[in-house]
Amino acid sequence: MMTKKKNCREVAMELIYRVIVENGYSNIVLNSFLNSEESLDSRDRDFVSRLFYGVLETKLTLDYIISLYSKVKKIQNKVRIILEMAIYELLYMNANDYAVVNEYVNLVKISKNRGAVGFVNAILRSFIRKNKSFELPCEEDNNIENLKILYSCSSWIVESLINDYGPEAAKNFLKGQLNRANVNIRVNTSKTNCSDLIFKLNQEGIVVQKSPIENCLVVEQGNVLRTQAFLDGLFHIQDISSQICSLIASHFKPKSVLDVCAAPGGKTFTIAQETGANIVACDLYSKRVGLIDKNAKRLGLSKIDCVVFNAEHEHGKIFDLVLCDVPCSGIGVIRRKPEIKYKRAEDVNDLTKVQRKIIQSASKSVKSGGYLIYSTCTLRKVENENIVSDFLRDNNNFEICPIPEFVNQYFPSSDEYLTMINGTLECDGFFVSVLRRVGKVD
Repeated sequence: MMTKKKNCREVAMELIYRVIVENGYSNIVLNSFLNSEESLDSRDRDFVSRLFYGVLETKLTLDYIISLYSKVKKIQNKVRIILEMAIYELLYMNANDYAVVNEYVNLVKISKNRGAVGFVNAILRSFIRKNKSFELPCEEDNNIENLKILYSCSSWIVESLINDYGPEAAKNFLKGQLNRANVNIRVNTSKTNCSDLIFKLNQEGIVVQKSPIENCLVVEQGNVLRTQAFLDGLFHIQDISSQICSLIASHFKPKSVLDVCAAPGGKTFTIAQETGANIVACDLYSKRVGLIDKNAKRLGLSKIDCVVFNAEHEHGKIFDLVLCDVPCSGIGVIRRKPEIKYKRAEDVNDLTKVQRKIIQSASKSVKSGGYLIYSTCTLRKVENENIVSDFLRDNNNFEICPIPEFVNQYFPSSDEYLTMINGTLECDGFFVSVLRRVGKVD
């Protein structure tokens, strides 16, 4: 019979396998497990979560370390994952060295890779004998392959960031993505206020602090999704960058809003609370639309109409403001979804075609004098500035607008485009631009 910790390692291995080999989404894979598994206590869940995300965040660095101790180039998937987990635990989880070796050698047997037992045992014991020593490449020469290893990120992403923002900004961003992201919540001002929500969360054992952004709280301790305050609709989860995008939209005081790619709904909810606007929230998939509708009801936001809709098509109605937070490569959120770091360049090549279709179709729903907001959670200029400039070139009835002045206190270089990278706020990477229709609607 397996001990709990042995069981935890086996679980972590299977979850990592689903992400790395089967292309699962890390948040969905882990949350699905945590929501369905009742046999593990909170300590075991924390162990699985830390090991799971730790390996995913540092995979290429771990593989580099393994290569220093192994002459074998092609290692079977589960054996490689076991080695990655073991090296990570030995380096970062304050475990007993030889107990870790024994646990992972047993895990090789459990995973039906008995032929690799000696191989794994030899690498781990050699690593310990040499005092877990390894020398990482130097970052000073800005060599892309070196930075790939240092920050565990695919070469093409490193190269893209350097080309777009320069080596120092790229390195600072990548370094920051090795830290786990904060959980931020948006106070539902239609039901409560910041002080009252803090008091209620504290009563439920949740530790929060105020963010520099008004009505935004940073969760420091506790699971806010298991609180009565959440059930009562007193807040919703939303990163600071997404909140800023919502506040930019709200700045123009629209009475009607079309959110063409609304799921999971955070921007829709914040705009609704800030403006009281009538909002049509759309998504391509009915399940995601159902989740937006469910949370809108939980928050008590009755002026949101949730609709299944393909954003590549024209909606047919006219609005004061249209928000296009388009599908993108997601480089700005790699600390939340570390598997994005290992995508291939060819996996995202077709995104710009979709983005161009969506912004063009969405523009048809903007009234004369109304606003079109284009946003992404990526930092690739080819998906951001280039899309907007191409759109403006082809649509002379739209003009670029300055980013509202309130943003300058957080991102002082903001002008026509807002790129949230390495600012004063602890937030995801994000891009926002505001366009205004100056001509008549066709």
